[in-house]
Amino acid sequence: MSCVIRIALAFLLTIGAALAQFEVRGAFPVTYAYGVATGDFNQDGKLDIATGCFEALCGGVAVMLGNGDGTFRNPVYYTAGQDPQLVIVADFNNDGNLDILATDYVGGTVSVLLGNGDGTFAAAEDSFTPPGPTYAVAGDFNNDGKMDVAIEDQCQNSCVSVLIGNGDGTFGRPIDTEPPYPVIGIGVGDFNRDGKLDVVTEGFEISTTTFDVLLGNGNGTFTPGAHYPLSGDGGGVVIGDFRNNGLLDAAVTQGGGYDITVFLGSGDGTFEPGVNYATHGVTYDIASADLNNDGVPDLAVVGYNSAGATTIGLVTTFLGNGDGTFSTGHGYQIGDFLTSVVAEDANNDSQADLILTDRDLSAVDILLNTGTVSFSPVTPPNFPEQLVGTTSAPQTVTMTNSGQSSLTISSIKVSGQFGMTSTCGKSLASGASCTITSTFKPVNTGNKVGAVSIVDSASTKPQVIELTGSATVVSVSPTQLNFGTEKVNHRSSPMPVEITNTSTTTLQMGTISSSSVYFPQSNTCGSELAAGASCTVNPVFFPREKGQWSATLSINDKGGASPQTVTMSGVAD
Repeated sequence: MSCVIRIALAFLLTIGAALAQFEVRGAFPVTYAYGVATGDFNQDGKLDIATGCFEALCGGVAVMLGNGDGTFRNPVYYTAGQDPQLVIVADFNNDGNLDILATDYVGGTVSVLLGNGDGTFAAAEDSFTPPGPTYAVAGDFNNDGKMDVAIEDQCQNSCVSVLIGNGDGTFGRPIDTEPPYPVIGIGVGDFNRDGKLDVVTEGFEISTTTFDVLLGNGNGTFTPGAHYPLSGDGGGVVIGDFRNNGLLDAAVTQGGGYDITVFLGSGDGTFEPGVNYATHGVTYDIASADLNNDGVPDLAVVGYNSAGATTIGLVTTFLGNGDGTFSTGHGYQIGDFLTSVVAEDANNDSQADLILTDRDLSAVDILLNTGTVSFSPVTPPNFPEQLVGTTSAPQTVTMTNSGQSSLTISSIKVSGQFGMTSTCGKSLASGASCTITSTFKPVNTGNKVGAVSIVDSASTKPQVIELTGSATVVSVSPTQLNFGTEKVNHRSSPMPVEITNTSTTTLQMGTISSSSVYFPQSNTCGSELAAGASCTVNPVFFPREKGQWSATLSINDKGGASPQTVTMSGVAD
């Protein structure tokens, strides 16, 4: 099995107390994975994964059989069309084995891979559609007991096309319905409770985005229903009973709008006005499951956030309150560019985990749900520059058992150039908390990574708290300078900064610079600094105009954690 384990809690942001805990368990390589679907393809009681591969770089559809512990075997690739992207799983030939359907945007087909029941699949059978099929949902749209599929495609402008299943994995000619706006997402359910499947779509045209209802006529056609405004174009749609009242609701992503919108169903094919929830990132796909075992559906959303010229994968979870509202989002950073998400139990512990596709890193990422254990703060400890051979100030993480029974703790260990103490003991009562305190104790220079590993009864795998720090032999004092008030075009007295080489060897020095001409500097450091020796940097404040000014003094060297920085500020009068 090929698997890259990522040791991290990998939280990006959280507001409020976390009641469902996720950990990055592994990133399993799948060439340019895009869409994801799950099922038990070999009927062994373990979750398996199917993905579509964007731009045909993987040859079609990748199938990964599960080991039942949150890990998966190497992918087996099946040819399917020219450019398979999104996949769905259903039994299209009524033989009791799950099959895979992939949409081919370039080729204008849907490809069905019939399952053999042992985790293998027959060669793909293609059915032609109008151009550009992408999003798809399975259902019996004409009530004949055979599985059909509704897809979004580009017939004329944009359509929902229903392919009526023949019961053998093939389909008849598409039956097209054109919604009010071009479709970029689709969901299925009986929203008016008449026994006929309906669909809801997310539509987008120029600057208008809508949530549209198409009521099923029971023969593969639809009658346009109500539509509701949206503020962004995401494409992800998920259907669920968010209030546990027997009425179907919907949640959609809003892409660059950085939001999701929740629509509560009225049971007659209409919905209440949408309510937005912030995700703090561009959103692509959305899933629903009970993530914290309280009997209430929750939401998980994937996408990305920008960090300069790069992207950072982002998962946001929203815990349901049981009345159709949701808590503030909890964010997890993982990977690069997340495009799809499924919420299923990947390790057979009766808790919903998150299975994600990371398109740009060509991986399927697994976030295991540890359920009842939460940590505060949620950002992993990151230690600032620390001198080699010394011990940092401690940083403490509080671990809380939010479950209904006592938590058994088998071990807590630390790895890397870090120290750790804990008050947790061997068990933690329901609702109780304990602390895990770590320190950074570098023995050589450079960026260091370690982890606190906690083995307990909340999960079949350890919880892992990532520890990071930066070690140096260069002592800089002070690290903050305030020049007070100085008249315009007057030069202040220097405020010396002492740089010391604490190592036993000569230190190679680089450039020393200020980020602003208002804070020029001179120094005595030269290109080398002998073992145990010091040199001095003498910045001054020389403002050219009135105002509050600040700058950074950067000291480059070969002593680790370079550049060392000193913040400088002053007021010009």
